[in-house]
Amino acid sequence: MINDLCLGTEIISNQSGTGGVLPGELYSKAIATSIRPNGNIREQQKAVASWLDLGFTVCSVNLSQDIPRMRMLFPKVKFYEGKQGKSGKGHIVDILTCLYQLKAPISAIASPYTYLFGSIDETDLRTELLKSIIYVKVKKLEGITASISDGEYTNSVIFLNQEAIGLCPVIDLCLEHSWWYLWILLVFLPKGYSLKVLHSLAAYEVAGNERLVKAEVLEQGKRVAVHIPPSFDLNEDLLPRYHQLLWKVAEKNTCAIKNSSQV
Repeated sequence: MINDLCLGTEIISNQSGTGGVLPGELYSKAIATSIRPNGNIREQQKAVASWLDLGFTVCSVNLSQDIPRMRMLFPKVKFYEGKQGKSGKGHIVDILTCLYQLKAPISAIASPYTYLFGSIDETDLRTELLKSIIYVKVKKLEGITASISDGEYTNSVIFLNQEAIGLCPVIDLCLEHSWWYLWILLVFLPKGYSLKVLHSLAAYEVAGNERLVKAEVLEQGKRVAVHIPPSFDLNEDLLPRYHQLLWKVAEKNTCAIKNSSQV
């Protein structure tokens, strides 16, 4: 199912950096996102606070014109100027490049509306990340409408180490749509990586006030389909089916982390 195009030579380690990274700083674990300036600021502030409570260094990739205001609203977040996405929706290449520059041995990507609760054993997690991609399923809270999936889980928080980030192929996807995490999970299978699910963290996503543009969702799904082709012609009506199909492939190739107790 996964095309050899996934193994292309254009990878994150070849990308030029995002603006704002300070050399010489050391981070044990970092989480990257793209805070939405026109979204529900209060809910995003509470989500980010849950990451800070777990000891993460938090960084957000945004357009340069949005950063001054965002710094005032999120004083503990490190902001970096995106180079790829001109729409301000958090291009996944910018986010991965930011994490690659931060060089934290435990790196994560999450939607700005995702709350995290639980605990992380950093020593164990570093070991588990060797040749593995780890994820936490994000459970939607009642009333959320921002997912194209019909399932209980609408998203994922992805954990990678520096080696995996550097090897991740470049693709034109943004954080606002729910294709990026499936892309990251599945693109590493041909590279010999395993997928693992972490149960010591619980993740919940609340609804933002943004509306998804169906044409954009379809276009991003088609970009993934170039590399992970379905057995049918992809259109708007079949988009949820394709999304669920990718989820099933990821889950089929997933094992639980040892000693990872359920929150």
